[in-house]
Amino acid sequence: MSEACPKARLLLDANVNILVYLWLRDKCYDVEWLTGVKREWLNDQLVSYAIKEGCIILTHDKEFYRDLPSELLRKALIIILDVHPGSIYLLMKVLEAFLDDAVSMLKVGGASVVLLSPNGIEKVM
Repeated sequence: MSEACPKARLLLDANVNILVYLWLRDKCYDVEWLTGVKREWLNDQLVSYAIKEGCIILTHDKEFYRDLPSELLRKALIIILDVHPGSIYLLMKVLEAFLDDAVSMLKVGGASVVLLSPNGIEKVM
């Protein structure tokens, strides 16, 4: 039996490597990699867009959510990647091991921000 496609809609922050975009797309995710003017957006603009489009944000920025207005933060779904953006092999291993569970955690409503690291998933808020 084949898995459902797409698994989830993901919006990659400007700090996420294009190789991650390509890998996620091959893994049956609906992925948007920021290009053009969108690469210059402030975090609140990016979150507003993600909410409107029904996307989960992937970022390497551990402070991404800290200054967001509370009304946006309540609706946001954010995954922070706690792996150096240049460590592609390790990043792919972490995503392979934990991304589906992190997406489920966000969709069920138990969290709005989670951290993915080589040690697993941590609910931030």
